[in-house]
Amino acid sequence: MKIVPEARNTIMRFMISKEGRNHKKPYSELSKKTGYSSKQIYHIWNDQLNPTLDRNPLSSEEKEYINQWVEVNKTENNKIHWMNCQKDMKRDFQKLRSTNIIKNAWYAKQKRKPDEEGENGTSPSTQDTISTFNNDIRTITQTGPTNVLTSTATHHYIPPTLPTIEPSFQPDPPKFIMKPIF
Repeated sequence: MKIVPEARNTIMRFMISKEGRNHKKPYSELSKKTGYSSKQIYHIWNDQLNPTLDRNPLSSEEKEYINQWVEVNKTENNKIHWMNCQKDMKRDFQKLRSTNIIKNAWYAKQKRKPDEEGENGTSPSTQDTISTFNNDIRTITQTGPTNVLTSTATHHYIPPTLPTIEPSFQPDPPKFIMKPIF
């Protein structure tokens, strides 16, 4: 989230001051002063401005901790309370990490993990593609390049041509009108 420098300075001064540290609702108080919602200020502070945030890359132990924590603590409807993970990591690693860094590490791991793994960690559809490719290569090496089209053509999907409502319809070419921007 992009934040204007004046609001950034106001948030920093207030949260670091004794008044901000002892305030019951610092985010709602700052929302009156800055024009941002209390939720936006909470995220700005906890993900960007808090000077105690550790901005170094996550260690492999921290990444593994995040993955295990999520598996143990996600709710029945797969909701993950990232703020609780952040608090537990601070307790266990003595480092305050932003919730965005924690979420990004977990989601990156999920993208790398295939849903259904076959041999060598590949999905069944990938295995089919590899098998087809290997068969085509074998055919080419055995019979020569003349059979390439007949060998590979059976494995490719060619979409059918769709009929149009008016076969004679031809759209007008686009008209560009240059207008001065001054």
